[in-house]
Amino acid sequence: MQVQDPLQLNKYHQGSGIADCIICRNCGVLVGIVHQSNGRLYGAINSKIIDGSPPFGEEVPVSPKTLPDAEKIKRWKDIWFANVGIDLIN
Repeated sequence: MQVQDPLQLNKYHQGSGIADCIICRNCGVLVGIVHQSNGRLYGAINSKIIDGSPPFGEEVPVSPKTLPDAEKIKRWKDIWFANVGIDLIN
């Protein structure tokens, strides 16, 4: 995935502090989320913001507030993309 204007992205450290949200500086929409572990960057994207309805897997709703940090991280490693790269201007 490539963002049209990377200058419009911002990283937001929130919640339990173990992941970073990537948001649009212009409209505030969640673009994706990343977590770094053992030198690898794991990430997930908000597929609803991508033009053309790409063929991603089914939506998996969760309530992260109810999970301990270790369970969140295990879940992310299981279902998020691994070894992602992002370029942000902060």
